[in-house]
Amino acid sequence: MNHFSIQLVALLSLTLLLPNTHGWGDDGHVIVCKIAQARLSKTAAEAVQKLLPKSAGNDLSTKCSWADHVHHIYPWSSALHYANTPDAPLHCGFLSDSGGNTINVKWYTRKQNLHHVWDQIILQTEVDKFYDSDMDEFVDAIQQNITKVWANEVEEWEHCGNNDLPCPAQYASESSIDACKWAYKDATEGSVLNDDYFLSRLQIVNLRLAQAGVRLAAILNRVFDRKLSSSM
Repeated sequence: MNHFSIQLVALLSLTLLLPNTHGWGDDGHVIVCKIAQARLSKTAAEAVQKLLPKSAGNDLSTKCSWADHVHHIYPWSSALHYANTPDAPLHCGFLSDSGGNTINVKWYTRKQNLHHVWDQIILQTEVDKFYDSDMDEFVDAIQQNITKVWANEVEEWEHCGNNDLPCPAQYASESSIDACKWAYKDATEGSVLNDDYFLSRLQIVNLRLAQAGVRLAAILNRVFDRKLSSSM
């Protein structure tokens, strides 16, 4: 597996939240990869270190937004950034509003679109408001929740809960449900999204970041541990 391949694995592994959108902004990708790298097996960690360029300093998170920044170089990869969902599943709009890009709202007093709110703004607001803008402190809090609050769920996240569906299909299905339940609800054109929306949604953002990190680590562990086994 070469350097390009590991980037593709990371891209395919990150969980989408809003269908027809990129999964997260740069901060979200960084958080996911920091969580994932801390959970790599010895074999996977060594393999990732060898595949990362020296400029990364053995920090996977420095390369986790790579796919967002090079899809114009590799046009075929653009379609890997989103999952289209037909209009009006459970009365939610996905395809026709470009994953919330055409739904204009106010985030407190600032004009935003719903895509950007979920791509970056909820996360940024949480880190600024509750973690004094310290991203490392936020990542540490998520990691502690993985080992404590969500400890009984981690094994299911790692192995997928539905054997009838491929893992990415399950992740996309979860995202569609979350989009209806949390993203689009009470966020129609012109809505003002304030504390009621923010405080009731930040936990789903935290959960999806945690799941993405755990799942990315699990996929990389399976890839590289299997490779080691097959070569022995």
